Amino acid sequence: MRSSDGRLIRESAERLYGQGQPIWDPQDRWNAYKRSAINCFAERHARTLVQRAETILDAGCGCEPYPWLPTHAISLDRFKSQLQGRSKPIAGDLERLPFGDHSIDFIVCVASVLNYVSAAEAIVEISRVLRPGGHLLLHFETSTTFEQLFRLRWGAPVVRIDTLNSGRQDTLWIYSPSYVNALLSNRGLSIKQRQGFHIGSALALRFGFDQQVSARLAPLDRFLGVLHPFGDDAILLAEKLA
Repeated sequence: MRSSDGRLIRESAERLYGQGQPIWDPQDRWNAYKRSAINCFAERHARTLVQRAETILDAGCGCEPYPWLPTHAISLDRFKSQLQGRSKPIAGDLERLPFGDHSIDFIVCVASVLNYVSAAEAIVEISRVLRPGGHLLLHFETSTTFEQLFRLRWGAPVVRIDTLNSGRQDTLWIYSPSYVNALLSNRGLSIKQRQGFHIGSALALRFGFDQQVSARLAPLDRFLGVLHPFGDDAILLAEKLA
């Protein structure tokens, strides 16, 4: 990972979100489906755990809270402008979390937040602050997607890409699931549930259709579960081992 790439990615995040811009555009079919898939996974696999947790960190929270997230969650974001109206706002960076060791029961890191930081550094920090027996809900965009099939970057552990986000130019890291899995395992985090989504829609992108047209195929994910490793997105629930 070159420092120049990291700088471009941070600048992209600043341009897209640094003034408090909405994270989710309801008119964007691609991101609307992404948010729905995150919410569905969280409701199915994490809701009970997160409701029981005393200390919850929404890392890279953005300006819109999730319906399954308790109101006492700590809201952390790199940009202060994204924290307006939150009950427990903290401006901070996922790569340098401002919390003590083993101080958080449940960490939420979704909406591609991991793709704007170094996953290796972020997961070290997540593991540090998460208590043994605590849980992590993590979502990221992958390099094993159909969108990258037969390209040199397909399956790369870490690679920078230039892409579109709600019609805007964006730059971010994408990661292979095996790379993220290894980072988690090395820091004592055991994956309990996982799912890929934007599968058929990623294949449509590979054939040259634009993002909004491709998103029309997203509901086919329910029939393409066996192909989840080829999804544009991955979401997982992990537990911190003792």
